[in-house]
Amino acid sequence: HIISDGWSIGVLAKDVLSYYEHYISNTALNLSPLRIQYKDYAAWQQGQLGSDVFKSHGDFWLSQFEGELPLLDLPTNKQRPLVRTNSGRTLGTYLDSGLSSKLKAYAQSEGGSLFMVLLSSLTSIFHRYTGEFDFIIGSPTAGRDHSDLQDQIGFYVNTLALRNEVKEGDSFTDLFSRVKNRTLESYNHQMYPFDRLVEDLNLKRDTSRSALFDVMLTLQNITDNDVQLDLDESQLNEIVDYGEGITKFDLELVVREVGDCISLGVSFNPDVY
Repeated sequence: HIISDGWSIGVLAKDVLSYYEHYISNTALNLSPLRIQYKDYAAWQQGQLGSDVFKSHGDFWLSQFEGELPLLDLPTNKQRPLVRTNSGRTLGTYLDSGLSSKLKAYAQSEGGSLFMVLLSSLTSIFHRYTGEFDFIIGSPTAGRDHSDLQDQIGFYVNTLALRNEVKEGDSFTDLFSRVKNRTLESYNHQMYPFDRLVEDLNLKRDTSRSALFDVMLTLQNITDNDVQLDLDESQLNEIVDYGEGITKFDLELVVREVGDCISLGVSFNPDVY
C-alpha cells in the first residue's frame, strides 16, 4: 500500500494482457495514453490541504467523533494482549442465491445499497452481543471518483470510519435509514485522509487496539457476477476454515458478489477472540 492498491492490480493485469495479445497476434495495441499520472494527483491532493473545501471535510469528520469514543468488546474467554498482534485466522462461506437476492431486494426497496444492509446488520449484531448502542466500523473506499483515475496505478484508497448508533425501540428499517444517511454523508466527505483524521483527533493511543475502530467491513466493488458456482445447497451453508494467517484488526469481513450468491470471508485475531 506504499505505492499501490487492489484496484491497481486489475489495471496492471489488463495492461499486461493487452500487450500480450498485441505481441502474440500482431494486432493494434488498444491502450489509450493516460491524461495524468499519479504524481499529478499527489500534487493536487497536497494543494487541497489548505483549501476551505478541505477544511469543511475535516469539520464533518471531527464532528462525528466528538465525546467519548466507543470500544467494541465482544464476549470472549480470552484476555486482550497488552500489545496488539497481527495473528489471524480466516473462515469463509457463501450465502445462497435466495438469501442473497432478498438482501439486495431489501436494499433496493429502501433506496440503499447492499453495503448499507451489511453495515446495518453488523451494527445490529454487535448491539445484540454487547448491549452497547454506539459502534465505529471502518470501510475502505476506492477514491477514484474521477474518470481520469480509473486506469491509474497508485494508492488511491482511503478508509472511512463509520459511526452509527442503535436506539431503543429501533426496527431494523429505522436503523437502516440512519445508517444509509450517515454513509451517504460520509461518501460526500471521503476525500479527507484517514491518517489526517487520526492526527486531528489526537487520540490517546492504546497499544492493544487499532486507532479509532477494531472492525473493518469491505464490499469488493469489482464483482464476479459472471462466475457460476458449482456448489450444492449443503456446501453453500458450510463454513470453511482457511487456516492461520495475519489480520490487521480484531475482525475483518470481506464480502463479494459471486454469480447469484454472496461470498463472505471473516478474518479474526485468535489472540482476542
